Amino acid sequence: AYRLWANPSYDIQNPEFGDSWNEDTGELSFRQTDVELPGNGDLSVAVTRSRSRGKIALMGSGAFADWEIELPRIEYTWRTGAEAYWEPTRCSVPKPADRYNTGASIGTLAYLPYGFYGGMRVQGQSGTSEMILEPFSAFAWPSELGTKPHLTTRTFWKIDCLSPSANSGNREGFVATDPQGVTYQFDREVLRRVVKTTLENVQVTLYPSVVTDRHGNTVTYQYGQYGPTRIEASDGRLITITYNGDGNISRVSANGRHWDYSYQTINSNALATATTRDLLSSVETPEGTFWRYSNMDLMEWGMTLAQEKLEFRWIQHAQNGA
Repeated sequence: AYRLWANPSYDIQNPEFGDSWNEDTGELSFRQTDVELPGNGDLSVAVTRSRSRGKIALMGSGAFADWEIELPRIEYTWRTGAEAYWEPTRCSVPKPADRYNTGASIGTLAYLPYGFYGGMRVQGQSGTSEMILEPFSAFAWPSELGTKPHLTTRTFWKIDCLSPSANSGNREGFVATDPQGVTYQFDREVLRRVVKTTLENVQVTLYPSVVTDRHGNTVTYQYGQYGPTRIEASDGRLITITYNGDGNISRVSANGRHWDYSYQTINSNALATATTRDLLSSVETPEGTFWRYSNMDLMEWGMTLAQEKLEFRWIQHAQNGA
C-alpha cells in the first residue's frame, strides 16, 4: 500500500520485481523465475518460486523456506482420522465434505465442511489454479473436446483417474489435460499437517511425474526426500536441484551454471511448536550478482498461532525417488 501511495503511476499489472498486487484483497505476493531453459516446444523447464502471506511463509516449510517452489499440482485440504486424507477412491468416487465430530472431552464439537475442505484445485504450468468440478450426468460435454471426462474445470480441463500407487499414498492419482492439450500425470503425493484447535487437517498435494504436450514431447520430474531433484525434457533440457540438511534448496544447476541459495534463521514468537524458522536471504546467480531479501517476515505481521492455531510442517514426501 505504501508503494502505491508513494507512486500512484506504478503499474500493478507489470511489476518490476516479481511482485503482484491483488486488487480485490489487497494481498501482496511475489513470483520469481530464477532458471528457465527455452526449448523447441511449449513445455516449461524452469525453477520458479513464490511467496505470499500464509502458512508456508509463517512456518518456513516451503522448498525455499518461506518461499514455495512452483510446480504443476492438484491440491486440497482434508481431515485426519477414520477417513484420513480421503478414501483411496478420491478421484473415481469424489464426494462433498460432511460434518466431522472431533469427540473432544469437553463435548462433541462439530466442524462444518468449509472449516477444513474447500474443494480440489488443479494448477498447470501457467500458474493459474482452478477448482475441480464433477460434471452432472446430464451435462452436454462439447463434442469438439472429445470424450467426456470424469472430472473437469470451468475452462474444460479433462481429468481422469490413475490407479493407486505407493508414490500417490496408495490413493488414486489423476491424469489431467489442460485446454492447450498438455497432459499432467499427478501421482507424487506430499502431505503437510495443519492443526486448528482440536481439528487436525492435512494439506494434500499431488505433483506430476511426467508432463506431455500434444506432440508427444515430455518433461519428467524426479523427487527425493524434500522435493523435486531433477527436471528433464525429452529434448535434452535438464535442471538438477540440491538441498541442504534443513530441507531447503541450496543449489539449482543447468548447463554447467549454478544458482546458490542462502538462508537466515530468525526467532519466531508466532510459533507454538518452534522458536525459530528459516527465511530465504539471498540468491546468487552464475554471473555473481545477488538477489538479497530482508524484512520479508513482516508480511506475516499480526499472523500468529495464538490467533490462527495453525501448525504447518512436512509429514511425508514422495517415495521411491523417481
